[in-house]
Amino acid sequence: MAIALHAALCAHGIEDGLRIAVTHSGDSDSTGAIAGNMLGLLYPEQTRAHPWAQTVECADLIATAARGLAALSAP
Repeated sequence: MAIALHAALCAHGIEDGLRIAVTHSGDSDSTGAIAGNMLGLLYPEQTRAHPWAQTVECADLIATAARGLAALSAP
């Protein structure tokens, strides 16, 4: 968690943050996933426009689930 937070806060964008998060000798896949979530919150416009966003599998299913969860949390 500490490495993911460091990666998100020290990054100069999405790609930079993910590289920081996954290029260490520890549990880099988990660190990358956590950092990716943080970076998505910090850089929402870069996230949507980034070429990597086009390669996400089941993107429609994920978006539908996210909208459903957001609706559940609405007042």
